Amino acid sequence: METIQLNTVLLLEPQKQQRFQDLLARFVELSETELQELQALRQQHLLHQQNRQSEVEKIQQLIEQYRIQPSELFSAAQLKPSGRQRATATRRQSTPRRKWRKSDQAPVLLEMKPEGGRGRAFVYRKGRIYEGMAPNRPEPVYANLPARLAQYGASASSILSHLATDEGRDYFATPEGQAELNRIVEVVQQLKQS
Repeated sequence: METIQLNTVLLLEPQKQQRFQDLLARFVELSETELQELQALRQQHLLHQQNRQSEVEKIQQLIEQYRIQPSELFSAAQLKPSGRQRATATRRQSTPRRKWRKSDQAPVLLEMKPEGGRGRAFVYRKGRIYEGMAPNRPEPVYANLPARLAQYGASASSILSHLATDEGRDYFATPEGQAELNRIVEVVQQLKQS
């Protein structure tokens, strides 16, 4: 026989709670007196639930009225596990950082390690030269190319030999890639002149 479980916590003494579960499990087979007993237990449960809710509301009012802090009610050891659970739940619900550029997921074509091995590497992704810095900044994304790039940007062959990744070399060998590489060289030369 299948047992029925309640979704709410029963607010009855353990023996009454067990009896309620037993009666509920045999619900279709109950006699008239057992149905009345089940109804009486249900009424007790509802009454306990209403009383509990009333008490919780009174406590909430007192906390607000006297501005009681959780640290005044509970020790740090008691608060720590509940705080950790909330923080974990909050992180799971947060949305990932939005990436607005189409090229953010494109393959890396050029890469330049930072000087001295410290700092962030420069990476160029396919198609990025044609995009803006950000939605509210219309200047090209590479208006602020690293100064070190200028030393390799004098020609397409220099960029290919010093900065191109394997995937970049393959892409720049295509007509579409050659046009993009020429645009990069053009931008780098404009930056060198200014």
